[in-house]
Amino acid sequence: TEATKTLNKYDFKKGVTIPASAITFAANLNDTYMTQAAAETSPATIRFVKVVIPPQPVGVSFAALVISPTQNLQATAVAGMSVGLTMNKFNAALAFIEPDATPLLKGQTYTLSAKSWNTNAGNSYRVLEGPSSDLILTGYIHTYDYPEGSYRAQQIVDTEACRKTRIGFNARFGDYTPHPGGNVTNAPPDSITRETVTYAQYRTLQGDGTVDRTDGVENRRIITLPIAKSSDYDAATRNMTSDRLGAFFIRRKVATPACTIQVEYIGERLVMPVGEFTPGGVQIGEMAIPVLYK
Repeated sequence: TEATKTLNKYDFKKGVTIPASAITFAANLNDTYMTQAAAETSPATIRFVKVVIPPQPVGVSFAALVISPTQNLQATAVAGMSVGLTMNKFNAALAFIEPDATPLLKGQTYTLSAKSWNTNAGNSYRVLEGPSSDLILTGYIHTYDYPEGSYRAQQIVDTEACRKTRIGFNARFGDYTPHPGGNVTNAPPDSITRETVTYAQYRTLQGDGTVDRTDGVENRRIITLPIAKSSDYDAATRNMTSDRLGAFFIRRKVATPACTIQVEYIGERLVMPVGEFTPGGVQIGEMAIPVLYK
């Protein structure tokens, strides 16, 4: 849809018609590209899109004395997902503790409790400790790097973990009561703040152009967090080892007084605004960045 809009006339200095048939899709970069109708039969596998701009008359002033003043030129662009990232900086300062016997499942909704640092109980979350020993969850973007999958929980009890999480999560719904100092400039809400919707419904609302908050930011309710198994969390030292970063959709504000969070595990590769890839690094299979390949 974006490719067929009139904004693409910029380089041609006039209107350019790009038919839907000029836009094709593929699972892999060098595959045979297919039509939209064919791609819609298995949309979850599609990761690349090609746009072929039909031949257009373009002025060639420098060569006008040798050839005609205009020539029909054609252009092709291919974009798609990158490989799995080795670093992602768009996240919240939490870690999820996963029971060893019941791994998280794609598309499932989980209600997770705040737990004190001195227990490795699963189906719970911990607030992470940063370089200054505190990662306040009020920031617009929480830039906390995840080196080598090793983390440390803050030495706080469940009530304090709950308070900090309420600050960070509830702001995404436009609720600043947990931290009156919070505001839409430093911690904007999502553009869609209605609660209890599923991730699929959320994406449909986005596609329909639904906006609950005009001062909101898209995808604020999607968070990326390290996941550690119960056996990989040391309750004595507060250290944990995560085997992956996962993407989650926040279903509702943090409940009180129970202080549980309700999230849906997306469990599929998402295109993030910013990320890094270091050859030889541990890849995050669920996260990619958009790349213009050619």
